Amino acid sequence: MSYAPRRRKLNYKVVIPLLVLLVFIAYLGFHLAFGNTKETHENYTICDFSGEKTVETIHHEMKDDFTVADYTFYGESLALFKNAYTGEVSDPLSSMTVKLKNLCTGEETPYVLDKGLDRKVLLTNLSDGIYEIYVSENLTDKRVVFDGDVDDSITTITRNGKNKKVRVFTDQNILKDYDVKLKKNYLFLEISETKLKKDAYDVAIDPAGLDSSFTNGVVSNGNEGNGLVEAKEMYDAALSLKEKLESKGLKVLILRNDSDVTDTYGRDGRIAKAYNAGAKYYFRLAFDVDVSSDTTGFNILYSGHASNMFAARIGYDFHQKTGLKGCTIYMKTTDEVGVIQAALINGLLDDRQVYDSDLWLRETGGRATQAGLYSENTKKGTASFAYNNPYGMNALNIYFGFVSNRDDANTWKQQKEQIITSLADSISTYLQLED
Repeated sequence: MSYAPRRRKLNYKVVIPLLVLLVFIAYLGFHLAFGNTKETHENYTICDFSGEKTVETIHHEMKDDFTVADYTFYGESLALFKNAYTGEVSDPLSSMTVKLKNLCTGEETPYVLDKGLDRKVLLTNLSDGIYEIYVSENLTDKRVVFDGDVDDSITTITRNGKNKKVRVFTDQNILKDYDVKLKKNYLFLEISETKLKKDAYDVAIDPAGLDSSFTNGVVSNGNEGNGLVEAKEMYDAALSLKEKLESKGLKVLILRNDSDVTDTYGRDGRIAKAYNAGAKYYFRLAFDVDVSSDTTGFNILYSGHASNMFAARIGYDFHQKTGLKGCTIYMKTTDEVGVIQAALINGLLDDRQVYDSDLWLRETGGRATQAGLYSENTKKGTASFAYNNPYGMNALNIYFGFVSNRDDANTWKQQKEQIITSLADSISTYLQLED
C-alpha cells in the first residue's frame, strides 16, 4: 500500500493579508527609493539647498525697499537706474552704494557707484550663486524692487579658460513649487559657469580703412603720409593684437579682412558684426592726420559716459614702454595727456546733450550711449540693432599718432611690435586676464 501525503488547504485568512503586506512593503520601498527624485528634479532649489531651506532663504520680506526702473550692461558693468534711463548722468543712483548678498555663502559685496557706466556693479569677480540686491540709502539697506519684469543675461569674457553667465531677473513665482509667492518684484542676480558660444567673441577689433561709410560711397584707405597707409598698417596691427590677446585666453574678432570693403554702418557692417558677436569690448585702431606736420602724439578716446580708467591704463603704458608720447592739442582741463574723453554733444534730431561726439564710441554702446538716435545717418546705420539694446560694448578709439608727422611715422615703423605688445599687456592687466 503506497503512502499518499495529505493535501493541505490554503488558509486564505493568512495568505491574503500576507500578500497585501508584501505589496505595501514593495510600494513603500519604491517610494523611498524614487519618490524624492521627482521633488529633487522638479522643485526649484538654489545653492544645493533643500527645498525647505530654499524657501526659508528666499521667502523673507524687507521693511524698506528701493524701486529701480531701468538697467544697462556696458562691457562687464551692470548699471541700475532709479528712473527710466535717457543718457543723463544725474540719476539718483549715480553716487549711491549697491550691495550684493550671495544667498549661497552669505558674502556681501558693496559697490560705490561712479557716474561712469564702466564703474557700476562690476561683474568680473563675483562668485557663483544667486544674489539679492540692496541699495544703501540714509544708512539703511533697502531691498531692490524692479518696476516691471525682467529676465536678461550676458556672458563675461574668458578668464583662465572660463566664462560666467550673469543673469538679472525678477520672478515673484520663483517658489511656485512650494505654493509660495513673493509679495514684491525683487531683483535677483545669478552667477553661474558657462561656455562661450561658437559664434560669440570677447573682443572686437576694428582696423580703420577700407570703408565707404563717410566718403559718399568712395572706398577709402584711410589716412596716409610719410610712407604709411592706414588701412594696411591697422589691419597688420589688428592681426598682431589678436594673436597676443588670444595667447592670453581671449576670443577675438577682427571686423574686416585685408582686402574687402566693410562699412562701419549697416546690418552687414562692422558695428553690427561686433554686436552680433556679443563682444564686451571694442577697440578701433587708427592713425590721425593734421594739416600741420608739427601736430604729434597718440590719442585714446573714451566715452563721455565712461570713466578714464581703461584708456589711462593704456596711455600710461605707452608712455612708459614705448616711444609714443601723448597729444596735447585736444586736451581739456580734466584730461590726461593723450587720454581724451569724448565731448557730449546735442543730438541733431532731439537736441539732447547726451551723445558722444565720437561715433564709434557712441554707436557701439547700445542704450547706455544712446546709440542709433543721434542723426538720420545713425538711425539708418545702426538703429535696427543698436537702438535700445541693453548690451553695450565698452569701447576705445585708439589713434597711434599722426601720419602727417615724420617723427610719429618713424616711431610707428620702428616700434610697431613693441607698441602692440604694450597695448595687449595693458588690456590684459586692466581686464584681469591672468591670476
